[in-house]
Amino acid sequence: SSVPQLVETYNKQIANNAKVELIMASADQNPKAALDWAKQHSFPWPTIMMKKIDKAGLTKYKSGFVPHYVLVDKDGKKLAQGKANCLRKAAELTSE
Repeated sequence: SSVPQLVETYNKQIANNAKVELIMASADQNPKAALDWAKQHSFPWPTIMMKKIDKAGLTKYKSGFVPHYVLVDKDGKKLAQGKANCLRKAAELTSE
């Protein structure tokens, strides 16, 4: 599974980086199942349900693709899109 790899990358490149944060929007229709899955893998990032993405102010980042990765700055400006691009840009920001 790529989940452990993503957790490891998050811990190395994002967790202590004040310039970025990863937020997972779960497309799971069952909130309990989504929460159980997040707990099972010890997700260190915040997780919201897709049904609450509008309320969370993340509407403009929605996509029909799952998973969908978008890296934004603190002002909401899109810095990168796609898993590899987002992780690469987060690594660049870490080294600055």
